[in-house]
Amino acid sequence: PARYSLISQPTMLANMEILSKNADKYQVDIYQTIRIHDILLDHYLKIRDWESCRVQTEWLTAKEKFMLVADMTNEQKAAYGHYLTNIGVYYDFALSKFITAIKYYENAKKILNEIRGYYIIYNTAYFQQALTQIGIGEIENARSNFLVIERKLSENNIPISSDRILGGKAKLSL
Repeated sequence: PARYSLISQPTMLANMEILSKNADKYQVDIYQTIRIHDILLDHYLKIRDWESCRVQTEWLTAKEKFMLVADMTNEQKAAYGHYLTNIGVYYDFALSKFITAIKYYENAKKILNEIRGYYIIYNTAYFQQALTQIGIGEIENARSNFLVIERKLSENNIPISSDRILGGKAKLSL
């Protein structure tokens, strides 16, 4: 019967939004819902829905005081680090608050540096921070972030040409 259906809406986005609302309504463990909210924020950033980005940013801000990174699994830390990176992107792109964006990237990097694996999420935090730094003229800091990305790619036997780093490094030359 339809009343037992998990997916009740015509789109994945609408179903994810319902899942996130129900998780809050029924007080589901915050650590279990971080990934859902991160996926939503990631989507809203891609479609430039700044109001929904603001809502997802405020959700994490309200929940963070109840969270302890030490209680998270590596998977949850990776999701949390990615979420913080996405919030940084929101502050950079939507609000032009570059210093605040960099603070979020730094917090994400601290968390992601604690865990093994997840090199794509790790590189994303460094890459987004480098792009913001290029935009505000912190060229040497951006170069340092690109060097960290190159090292991480090398550690994982991934050719530099397979990552977006080449495009980012080209911006350094402009």
